[in-house]
Amino acid sequence: MNDLNQVVLTGRITRDPDIRYTPSGKKTARVSIVVNRSWNASKDPSVRDWKEEAFFVDVNAWTFVADKIEKSAEKGLRVLVTGRLSIRDYTANDGTKKRATEIVATTFEVIGAPQNRQSAGEPSEAAGEDDLLKDFEVPEGSLQQGSGSEDHDVPFN
Repeated sequence: MNDLNQVVLTGRITRDPDIRYTPSGKKTARVSIVVNRSWNASKDPSVRDWKEEAFFVDVNAWTFVADKIEKSAEKGLRVLVTGRLSIRDYTANDGTKKRATEIVATTFEVIGAPQNRQSAGEPSEAAGEDDLLKDFEVPEGSLQQGSGSEDHDVPFN
């Protein structure tokens, strides 16, 4: 039996995509997204002590997904990426051993206009995040919104 390795992220593209080809002619696209998270750090649910963090995730794609990234991705766009987590070791040009953690994308969807292009009150022409996420099923027994679980109960915050 195989283990599950699936990642679903939304975030904003931090730079225009890097499109390359392998020696055999296979297209590959590399893009980076920033994923933001906020949570209430207070142990008392009546006190709002909001904390925020952002982390950067490299995304690699091949063939038809790389084509889609090349045609639609640009810095600032909000995207939905699904894929698998990949951790690989490599040797840098200076001879040091390095490790790269990245997402190998199986789907890539633009879900909003860049922040600087969308004027206040103007709806995005792209599908909303809720529309794209409605097809994902939440496994029974997992944490769901409104389940009563708060982030401050999680031991690794």
